[in-house]
Amino acid sequence: MEILDDDYTRNELTEEGGNLPYELFHNWILTGKWTVFLAILGFIFTGLFALVGSLAGSMVTLFAQLETAGNPVYSMISRFFQYGILGVLIVVGILAFYYYFLYQFGSNLQNAVRYKNQSQFEQAWVNYRNYVRMSAILIGIGMLLYIVAMVLFAAHPYSTPIPIAE
Repeated sequence: MEILDDDYTRNELTEEGGNLPYELFHNWILTGKWTVFLAILGFIFTGLFALVGSLAGSMVTLFAQLETAGNPVYSMISRFFQYGILGVLIVVGILAFYYYFLYQFGSNLQNAVRYKNQSQFEQAWVNYRNYVRMSAILIGIGMLLYIVAMVLFAAHPYSTPIPIAE
């Protein structure tokens, strides 16, 4: 990290003075456009996920009404939907930040290259670093949840292997 902070080793964001070819600037603009496009798609799918999750709220009231019939399955499903809505809200919040960092990276990168703004260029890469960090954290959480689920599945008393007929 020290080498990035050193003013003597860093090239400035100029086409002629920084030994940076035109193709590199063109690729950075294309990268910015694609990341903004993918971030907008991510925001759209996050919104759809929130919409479907909010529709699950109506399922909670339906199963709460059916629970009065005394069926324990409806009671279990009703509790699942109540906790599921909370999970959907948490996931939507995380995904919104996730795609926000990607959007900021793309838009800052485009503006930095177009207007030759070094501070925006550095801010774009800070946003990209945050995006990658969040990706690594989410992958780690997913792997941990997978391991916990496999351990719980293996520890369940009804998880005997299916006998193979010979």
